[in-house]
Amino acid sequence: MADLIDFEQALGSASSGPGEEEKSSLLMEGAERRVVWRRWLESWREAGSGGPGRKFLGALRGVTFCLAVVMALVGGSAVLGLWEPERGGINVGLFLALVLGTQWLVLLGALLAWLFHRRAGEAFSQIQGWVGVLARRFSGEKDPEWWHRLMEDAAARKAVLWRLARSVQTAGVAFNLGALAALAGLILFRNIGFFWETTTESTMRAVLWQVTHILSAPWQWVDPIAVPGSLTLDATRWEPGEVGKLAPGPPEWWRFLLWSLVVWGMGPRWILRAVCRWQEGRALKALSFQSKHHRAAWREWFAAEQREEIHNRPADGALVIDVGGAGFSPDKLRPILLQKLRVNPVAWERIGVLDAASEASAREALSRADAAIVLLAEGWALSPRQIEGLLARVGEVKENRRVILFVGNAEAGAIRPPSAEERRTWENFADGMRGSEIELIFVEGGAA
Repeated sequence: MADLIDFEQALGSASSGPGEEEKSSLLMEGAERRVVWRRWLESWREAGSGGPGRKFLGALRGVTFCLAVVMALVGGSAVLGLWEPERGGINVGLFLALVLGTQWLVLLGALLAWLFHRRAGEAFSQIQGWVGVLARRFSGEKDPEWWHRLMEDAAARKAVLWRLARSVQTAGVAFNLGALAALAGLILFRNIGFFWETTTESTMRAVLWQVTHILSAPWQWVDPIAVPGSLTLDATRWEPGEVGKLAPGPPEWWRFLLWSLVVWGMGPRWILRAVCRWQEGRALKALSFQSKHHRAAWREWFAAEQREEIHNRPADGALVIDVGGAGFSPDKLRPILLQKLRVNPVAWERIGVLDAASEASAREALSRADAAIVLLAEGWALSPRQIEGLLARVGEVKENRRVILFVGNAEAGAIRPPSAEERRTWENFADGMRGSEIELIFVEGGAA
């Protein structure tokens, strides 16, 4: 996580890309994009630029600790608040409802919210949002640019979400520790009894018996005393008009409540905390660095260097597809493709035209393509839906082949470069194509 934050800070603060010699070193041996960015981050750090990653995570740990202390006090206060000095005991029904039931209602609400957000997009809960705000403020950065960059990337945002969720679950563990400590303290240092009362005797007794037997299922073979039975229920009901103080115990109740806090209070929080840690790791491993600002930086810094490296390779065979049937001249394009892109056009097809035979031929050629794929498009005729659909179809069959989006404008007997505005439009479109490793190349110079 610290590396990711430092990377976004470095990317946002870098006034220019690496030098030519450094580019060659970073791109050596055809390293994949993730490895190149890792090398670049290391070189940025070696240059003496400190990143905010460790500072933010340190502040987050501090916020988590403070939140845990507060929640431990809340948990302890909740238990102490249930102790009735006049009777000298705790109402077990209220204990289960307020100390455990409230937690499970919160967890259920969080689960429903998470399931909803999985459809609507990743989002932070209110508590996670507060934790994030406090951590940024205590790290000395109220509204840092790297935070906005992380939020633009779905995978990075997910990693941050799971990290903050882990902090929240740590606070949940602390709440139960506080409740456990308070209950244990009352048992050890006070003559405390346990009771239940109701207006509807038969209904409440049946519900309480059912709840206690369901909750005690995990430990009934380990500690059978911690399972309140019918006799315990009958003996501990507070009768109407009853006065005086309760006798200490019975042990069935206090052992049951201690086990309940450990198994049904603290246990789920520890499990969820472990799940958050695991999901955070998965999200970090899934980072593809394909958000718009990542693609823009890669194109600006490394695309030309990669094309130079490609230029020194032997020419690959290529399937050339004219998108929209603009009428690009094969004779004019062949030398450009050979010299500039280092691909040898071996088949020419048209797609997106009102010709069923041409469409079928292009689809068949695409399914059989075993080399590079070049998509020819006119600069003025960008149709995002058409290009996205075609790239999705290419992605199903291309495996590790080169996919080149070659943009120019076809004229009678010539090919001219796109205008500056057309270039910006295509660059913005390509930068927004997450998950597509396409090479966007424009016709350069005058009309060919």
